[in-house]
Amino acid sequence: MSHLICEVYEIDPELCPNCGTMMHIVAFPIDFASLRRLLAHLGFAPQQLEPVAHSPPDETELYLSNA
Repeated sequence: MSHLICEVYEIDPELCPNCGTMMHIVAFPIDFASLRRLLAHLGFAPQQLEPVAHSPPDETELYLSNA
C-alpha cells in the first residue's frame, strides 16, 4: 500500500520525517475503545467533547430571565 502513496505523492510514508529511518506500524485500531487504550498507553490524555445540544430551559429559568 505504501508504494502507491510513494508513486502518487512522491514521498515514502514509512520514512521518519525527523531522522530518515524506516518506521513500522505498531497498531491498527479498528474501534474507538482500542484507540482510546492505545492513546492512553502512549501518554495522550483523553479530551472531553463539548456537548452538542443543551436541554431546553425549564419554566423557572424562563420566568427569571424575563424579570
